[in-house]
Amino acid sequence: DSAKATERLIEAINKDESIVVYGDYDVDGVCSSALLVENIRKLGGRIDYYIPDRRVEGYGIHHEALEKLSEDHQLLITTDCGITAVDELNFAAELGLEVIVVDHHQVPEVLPPTVACLNPQRPDCSFPFKGLCAAGVAFMVVVGLRRHLRERGWFEDRPEPDVRTLLDIVAVATVADMVPLEHTNRILVAAGLKEMTKGRRVGLGALIGVAKVDPQRVSASDLGFRIGPRINARGRLSHAGAAVELMLTGDPDLASR
Repeated sequence: DSAKATERLIEAINKDESIVVYGDYDVDGVCSSALLVENIRKLGGRIDYYIPDRRVEGYGIHHEALEKLSEDHQLLITTDCGITAVDELNFAAELGLEVIVVDHHQVPEVLPPTVACLNPQRPDCSFPFKGLCAAGVAFMVVVGLRRHLRERGWFEDRPEPDVRTLLDIVAVATVADMVPLEHTNRILVAAGLKEMTKGRRVGLGALIGVAKVDPQRVSASDLGFRIGPRINARGRLSHAGAAVELMLTGDPDLASR
């Protein structure tokens, strides 16, 4: 469903529709949400995010949240959740919300009603590697989106975002979500670790500093034991939205706080 997702996203950007990402509150949900928001904003899209409160709402997609989101948004992207939310996404359709699912969890027999449902675990998905985390799937979405926009001359009069700058948070999510560190994942993590040494993501740099990790020598072990758990902790102790803001901010003072 990659082409379907791309076409719908391009339509939303062209029509200035309001998009919202509905992400899980763990590292993978936080990183995949931040990745999609950052990239689509750079492309000129209007996009926000929603992370449920683990202590109040619990895991997954909720009717109350959908009702609220449908008031201001036309397109919903679920990430690291949604593949099993058949009832909830039926409700979203009734509210007039169109949905793109970006997930990697086990696929049920009946898929939810969506514009596009991206999950390498789908039996009919031809993507050669099945072990991506949600941030890995989201990264493939933005790569496909950039390619289609480039082919249509979108970047002839506007800057083209460098998707490699997103690989740092893809690497964090891939290691922290404990998906197999092989094949495509190994490539993504190696490239993401290299991206981290450039220090372009202010929030991740602040987190690396607090974790007392050498920013020029970050390892997969550091991501698994020092960086990832700190992001996870936010979703367990308070609201994980602050962790998304940390990944998105360009303000060093805010990142430090």
